[in-house]
Amino acid sequence: MLEICLFRCFKRPFAVSEEVAAKAKEIFGAEAEVFYREDGAPVIKNRENAFLSAAHSNEVAVAVFSDRPVGVDIEWIRPFNHNVLKRLLPSERQFVGKGDERSFFEVFTFKEAAAKMSGIPLAQAFDSVCAVHNGRMKKTFRGARAERVFLDNYVITIMAR
Repeated sequence: MLEICLFRCFKRPFAVSEEVAAKAKEIFGAEAEVFYREDGAPVIKNRENAFLSAAHSNEVAVAVFSDRPVGVDIEWIRPFNHNVLKRLLPSERQFVGKGDERSFFEVFTFKEAAAKMSGIPLAQAFDSVCAVHNGRMKKTFRGARAERVFLDNYVITIMAR
């Protein structure tokens, strides 16, 4: 089971907390409660096999609910600090080229979604998660499938088993 919800968030980046909590109850039952860890990651408690990953960028938030570990990231495609390219793995730098924003955020959202699904810190994911193989974006990571969606000027990557 995988349910994806998009929200507009104009005032505060993640002012959709109540909507996410309501959706969790709708999907997993009235006893499901959403709380946020110190690092800001949402967690569903009072239910087994209930997982939630959420992200926001600019004015859009996305929440993904699943009965298995899941990770999601969304990024508004925009100019980025090219110093970050040094942090990418060689195959990823080659894929991004001289600074193509869309390609960069494809790689970045893959890494962040994989990190969230696996529970590894994002800084570690930059070193250990490879998003590109043979010049193409990977479709899997550790047995999970990676799906990318392009919506307006956003890229969303969902990582789920």
